[in-house]
Amino acid sequence: MIIKHLEKLDDRGVIQAIQENLYMQYFVGLKEFKVDPVFDPSLFVEIRKRVGHKQFDTLSADLIRTAKGYMDQKHNKKKKKEGTDEPSNKGKLQADA
Repeated sequence: MIIKHLEKLDDRGVIQAIQENLYMQYFVGLKEFKVDPVFDPSLFVEIRKRVGHKQFDTLSADLIRTAKGYMDQKHNKKKKKEGTDEPSNKGKLQADA
């Protein structure tokens, strides 16, 4: 669902994107790269039917908001660790011509 909404893809597009991208396959929990489709696009339809369209959209939005919040926190912690804009390395560059 995260891939679907962040990449703005339809159901078949999500399957194709996951099939072609090693990083997306890792994101969905696969241990190794697979050439075959990971799952059938009808899975999204089944989930929507069981949950309901309105609840599915709410669930998707909450999931994406949580994921973005987590990534923002991670980015802010990394920025905070870096501290000042001054480089930590104060060595000299010597170029030999």
